[in-house]
Amino acid sequence: MLQKKCRISWTPFSVDAWELDFLDKISPVFGWKKFLVPEPKLCPTERMIRRLGFRNERSLFYRKCDLTGKQIVAQYPTNSEYKVYDKAVWYSDDWSATQYGRDFDFSQPFFSQFRELMLAVPRMARVQQGNMENSEFCNRASDCKNCYLLYSSNKSEDSYYSSFLNNGFQCIDTTNTDSCEVAYECIDCYNSQRVFWCEECSECSDSYFLKSCVGCRDCLFCTNLTQKQYCIRNKQLTKEEYTRQLAATDFSKTEVLESLKHVFQNIKKTMEVKYFSGIKNENVSGDHINVSKNAIEVFDVIGAEDCRYCQSMHMSKNCMDFCYWGQDSSWIYEVHATGRGCSNLLFCNESWDSNKNLIYCDQCMFSSDLFGCCGIRHGKNLVFNKNYSQHEYETLCGKIIDHMKSTGEWGEFFPHTLSPFGYNETVAQ
Repeated sequence: MLQKKCRISWTPFSVDAWELDFLDKISPVFGWKKFLVPEPKLCPTERMIRRLGFRNERSLFYRKCDLTGKQIVAQYPTNSEYKVYDKAVWYSDDWSATQYGRDFDFSQPFFSQFRELMLAVPRMARVQQGNMENSEFCNRASDCKNCYLLYSSNKSEDSYYSSFLNNGFQCIDTTNTDSCEVAYECIDCYNSQRVFWCEECSECSDSYFLKSCVGCRDCLFCTNLTQKQYCIRNKQLTKEEYTRQLAATDFSKTEVLESLKHVFQNIKKTMEVKYFSGIKNENVSGDHINVSKNAIEVFDVIGAEDCRYCQSMHMSKNCMDFCYWGQDSSWIYEVHATGRGCSNLLFCNESWDSNKNLIYCDQCMFSSDLFGCCGIRHGKNLVFNKNYSQHEYETLCGKIIDHMKSTGEWGEFFPHTLSPFGYNETVAQ
């Protein structure tokens, strides 16, 4: 085990045998030579902050598409130095990222050259995937209909002001909810209907101010209950008693509602709290973990296996320092935001869906064997957006890695200076 000190926070941290073995396995091979990924120089927290500095979820602006001149909603302001295309234009055949291809200059550092490429290649105005209908003011969303100000949400309808809402219908002001219908101000709720001001509840319905309840109906101010009905403050009532007391509570009055919220906060302070939120796990640490195995220091993950230092990840294996989604992905290291079915990604940002063998790439998709590319779709064997034969590609990649070793850049995620967003616009804060 290596004992190290973070070069930013000076916090001591360790790199154990598992991590060293992972770095060895994920190290790329070019021309029969393995180029080892070095152990990290930053502690896990600072590595996470660096990645999250590339994630703008909620800062939206009116501006024009730089190709069509159409007025659009974008996550980049009008005075941004980046080119910005509307989603439909960005996905169209009206332009190609390869037109910005260029030779690598071995007299300059990698990151400064990559910044110039990022400035040249158009960026998608908002991150939207699939069929988005009447949901223009949503960012990092897919397959939503009639939604407004949803962030990092999928397959939802008639919902507003929420983040991490999946399969939601008529949900407002929710966070981290899945398969809920008619929910208001709920956090970490699953498969529930007509729930209001509830937290960490699953399979509940027609209830108010619940915390850590499962399968409850017609309940108010309850905590840690399972399969109960007609309860107030964890006390069992008859249907008639419950209905009478609930009818006496006027949720529409602001002063009454504020009083109820205050009562709920006091109830939560005195309740017994489970040490950990999650089910069906083996050898895990972190919080909000489900159906996972050998997952250390991970948060908000489902189906993680052999992973470390990951956040908001779904059904992925063999990952380290990875945040946001990556369904059915594997062998990911120091990456922010991938889509489905990606493998062998190193130091990438916003590279979604069916990518394989990408190193230091940004906003690329459906591609394989890319190094230092931006905006590529359906590409193979490209370096700095320029196409090469497989032999030329592998030879050049090896030379660039050796160059990055000499400049101290190899093995590091993109620095904050390459983020297209201000720090206060990102979730890193």
